[in-house]
Amino acid sequence: MNETEIRGKISKNKFDELTKFLSKNAMLSDKYNRLTVDISPGFNRKLRIWDQVNKKLDNTQIDLRLKKSGQNEKIVVKVGYYASKDREEFEINIKDGELTNALKLFEALDYKDGMIYVWKSSIYKYKGFELKLTEYPAGYCEWEIESVDSGAEPNDLAKELSLEPFTEEEFQDEITWKNNHLHDLYSLEKAAEILKRWE
Repeated sequence: MNETEIRGKISKNKFDELTKFLSKNAMLSDKYNRLTVDISPGFNRKLRIWDQVNKKLDNTQIDLRLKKSGQNEKIVVKVGYYASKDREEFEINIKDGELTNALKLFEALDYKDGMIYVWKSSIYKYKGFELKLTEYPAGYCEWEIESVDSGAEPNDLAKELSLEPFTEEEFQDEITWKNNHLHDLYSLEKAAEILKRWE
């Protein structure tokens, strides 16, 4: 399945305004706490960044993430240049409570480095789009617009809602900043600790 999405940063005030607007004018399709373990190949633990960010237009790049959203757990693989608007995506659902075992499986395959992300998201259906509002600890907020209708252009909705998508350079800078200020380095123990708190 191909996905077409754009994303950007948003102030907490604008986040609250947009949440209020969407609550009145869109359909809330999901709301959850999210744990993502990103064990994509090429992680530089010292710099807390993936080496692939320096490989321009490499359509063979792979993102490998294990996610828990509410009671739903899954393995997600994205293929294509990480900053591209269009990427191929594959998802495999796993049983609730099996995320730790899945992480152990990938560790046995030598996927042991990466980052842990924790946040809260609300997903709205609006005008042929899926709009996700995400709040990280310390009030850092982001949005994503994904086209549900293949003919719909996410940038049109962003413009309508006065949202400014990341440029490629800004996106790279934000990943680096968040990895150094918001996220934890991955360890199986850290992931298990977070999952235990959510039981």
